[in-house]
Amino acid sequence: MKANPIAMLAAAIVGLCWCTSVASAETLSTFEPAGFVPGETVHNHQEDGTEAVPPISNINLSPKAWFIPNASSGADEEIVDLSGSANPADVAHGKVWRLSQGGELGTLGGAPQSPHMDFVAGETGALNDAGRGSVTTNVFHGSFDFRSATGAPQDDLAISVTGASFDQRHAFVRILDDGVNGFDLTFFDTVGNSFNSETFDLDLSYDDWHTINIETTFNDGLASGAFGGNDAVGNDLVRIFVNDMLIHTGTSWESFYASAQDHAESIDTLQFSGAQLPGQQGGGLYFDNVSVTNVPVPEPSTIALAGLGLVSLGFLAWRRRSQRA
Repeated sequence: MKANPIAMLAAAIVGLCWCTSVASAETLSTFEPAGFVPGETVHNHQEDGTEAVPPISNINLSPKAWFIPNASSGADEEIVDLSGSANPADVAHGKVWRLSQGGELGTLGGAPQSPHMDFVAGETGALNDAGRGSVTTNVFHGSFDFRSATGAPQDDLAISVTGASFDQRHAFVRILDDGVNGFDLTFFDTVGNSFNSETFDLDLSYDDWHTINIETTFNDGLASGAFGGNDAVGNDLVRIFVNDMLIHTGTSWESFYASAQDHAESIDTLQFSGAQLPGQQGGGLYFDNVSVTNVPVPEPSTIALAGLGLVSLGFLAWRRRSQRA
């Protein structure tokens, strides 16, 4: 039987997209490997579940491992196995990471951090607070899935997820429980040394899984002003996606560092932080598929349209050849 070139072309496009997505991941924590044990901390665990040797610590930040600086002082976080859940979506996620504000999370250098990526993202010559080397890319892309760990409102829940480097950060997204309809999102950026925030009334349900993508493109220099001055205005670009929809485009904390510290900072990990709320012990959020890469957020609609265009062209060419035969 003669092969249909349209089907072959479509399959090639699908295969190309799949290969590209697989090759793009720098760090990806699914929590499925055997080393992630339900009831135990994620601290010092690498992507494959094995423990880093020597262990990660404040004076050894080299391992690509989860780092919970306050793990020994009561941070309320653990691996949870959802494979026996009655919810098919939970079953599909399997083992996940639960994090709440019931214990001490700390801020900046004291907060839980994901395994860092191989690349250091930032402007040319920017400093990396974790000491992991010079900038090697100008794109930082962090993503994760989350849902409520209780399926019900949790008063004052506010967990921030930030593109960071130990105790510096650049893209501040805060998940807020509105106490009635679900989760909203707040984004923080800076102009000069002032912080700006904007809250998005999303009403994300407590029972469903949601995906957040944080993408920062670092651009050398400033839009205006100068390093060391309060008039510095950043030119970095930050895009926030929720469930594959772009909800906000802003900038980074570049102008704050330019004004307050007279230099640019780079990032390579995701950090999770929040004020302590003892009543939240055992609750909080489930996280899964925590990823950090230097590949920009994919544009599904663009890829789909490009693929459709190629298939259409292939069909026309095949039809003309068939008519001539």
